[in-house]
Amino acid sequence: MSLAAVVMATLAAAPAALDEARAAYEALDFDRCVAALAPLMAEPPSDSAERAQTHVWMGLCEHQRRHVATAERHFDEALSLDPALELPPHTSPKVVALFESVRALHAPAAPAKAPPEPALAAEARPAERAPPLPAAAPPTLSSRPAARSQLWPRLALGFSALTASTGLVLGLLANQAETESFAQHFQSESLAAAARSRGLAVGANVAYGVAAASLAAAALLYFFGPVSD
Repeated sequence: MSLAAVVMATLAAAPAALDEARAAYEALDFDRCVAALAPLMAEPPSDSAERAQTHVWMGLCEHQRRHVATAERHFDEALSLDPALELPPHTSPKVVALFESVRALHAPAAPAKAPPEPALAAEARPAERAPPLPAAAPPTLSSRPAARSQLWPRLALGFSALTASTGLVLGLLANQAETESFAQHFQSESLAAAARSRGLAVGANVAYGVAAASLAAAALLYFFGPVSD
């Protein structure tokens, strides 16, 4: 086989191997993911972007196999090739934290800032007097409103308090599920906890909306409800 044919075969194999690695990672088959990338590690692609993607996916798979130091080395290689590289969506927060800590090592040092020049003292000016406020109009006595039934406003207010309490409980459970998603070591567990958190948050928002509507209904019944006998 000629040299040109070997180069063309390598260029065609790189995208296919990366696609196979992505599919294996999403299927949580991390050993197959590493095996799919092994040929690209032995013969790296000529394109720097493909080499960077190879190291990113190898780092993701090695982290899920609990080879954290190996994953960190692959992330370092990827960011050396492309400092603006980003991880795929829904990556575990622990993996993102490791990746960003490696990125920080590649960030250039910020130049020292020159000290600010001293500001010139402003000339003292006499304070301007504010115009006097107009005298308030004397309060007018209004007729006493008719006594209205308090039963329906109280029922609506009680229902509002009940739904607000339900929303509070659901919101606390949503926050707890979100915290659990950040603490998970594996992608599947993190995604499941995040989905549970989103469902509880939706329930909390619905409960808060019902509580607000009930509170508004209680106010309307208090001011415009039927007059008690």
